[in-house]
Amino acid sequence: MKIAVTADSHLTSQEEHPERFRTLETLLRNVMDAGITHLIIAGDCFDKNRYNYSEWDHIVRQKEFQSLSIHLIPGNHDAQIKQAHFAASNVHVYAQPELTQFNDLMSLPLFLVPYRHDCTMGDVLAEFRDQLQPQKWILIGHGDWSDGLKTLNPQEPGIYMPLSRSDVTIYQPRQVILGHIHKPMDTDRVHYPGSPCPLDINETGRRRYFILDAETGELVSSIVDSEYLFFNETFMALPGLNELNRMKEEIQKRIANWDIQSHERDKCRIRIKVRGFTSDKEKLTGMIREVFKSFRFYMDEGLDDSELFIADDAELNKIAQLSIQAVDRLNFTLGPYDPGREEMMLQALKTVYGED
Repeated sequence: MKIAVTADSHLTSQEEHPERFRTLETLLRNVMDAGITHLIIAGDCFDKNRYNYSEWDHIVRQKEFQSLSIHLIPGNHDAQIKQAHFAASNVHVYAQPELTQFNDLMSLPLFLVPYRHDCTMGDVLAEFRDQLQPQKWILIGHGDWSDGLKTLNPQEPGIYMPLSRSDVTIYQPRQVILGHIHKPMDTDRVHYPGSPCPLDINETGRRRYFILDAETGELVSSIVDSEYLFFNETFMALPGLNELNRMKEEIQKRIANWDIQSHERDKCRIRIKVRGFTSDKEKLTGMIREVFKSFRFYMDEGLDDSELFIADDAELNKIAQLSIQAVDRLNFTLGPYDPGREEMMLQALKTVYGED
């Protein structure tokens, strides 16, 4: 039996964010076209402080979706949702942790865990210890994977119902699927589908949902045809020969990595920042704007060149080149919280050129 899983759609109202409703509605159709009859939303289907669910209720009550069972796990933004909030008979809200099987074709039961602010995921697992057979169940909930703390949701500082590596080692789920982190993320056993529709410019790239095989535990990603694609890039300008060509090649490489088709450019929204030092700011920024002229900037904010400085002193330029070469020769492994090589270069160049 195959089950679709998504999370973090953060629905507000059709007036405020219609794209979130349209993207989730498209996802419902994709799921049904794949012959899947169950969709799990692993928390934050709705945004904070929203208590009117009628618009979403109206969509899922439509005839075309009546054969799709939608399973809502409350997250930290919609922890207050209850079954009584929905008239749709195909919506099921899990206000309490539940180990469940949707039918006899599921050899791996699902442990559905709603968000609670006063405990960890491990606290809930301990309550169900006797029912969780090693490698024979799948955890789906809403919270932070403690081994992935460097990817915490930047919109929500703090830790939310964490799951630790020791929890996974002790209780041994076959798979773990979590909501809360909007960026798609995968480790050896813990997975975040990410938000189906990007909520802000930091949620970049293609969006996805999961198709889970509840007989084998296999997890496959499926692309969501989201209404927008966001891309957020920062480029480093370094003084020297061929700096314009070097920058242009780097930009073209980044765009190629986006892997977008020509017909998708209309849905792209970009944020572009250039930092560092250049001998000709006007020429460099003009070239960058020309390369990106077929894209639309996020919120029409335009190119950010506030940290792009002029380097027109020949002697200082020679010193700058030696500094860049010195950073390139550094041979050590960077940790997740260490500054990258480009940041090191920028700080070195600021010292050379006397910029704060």
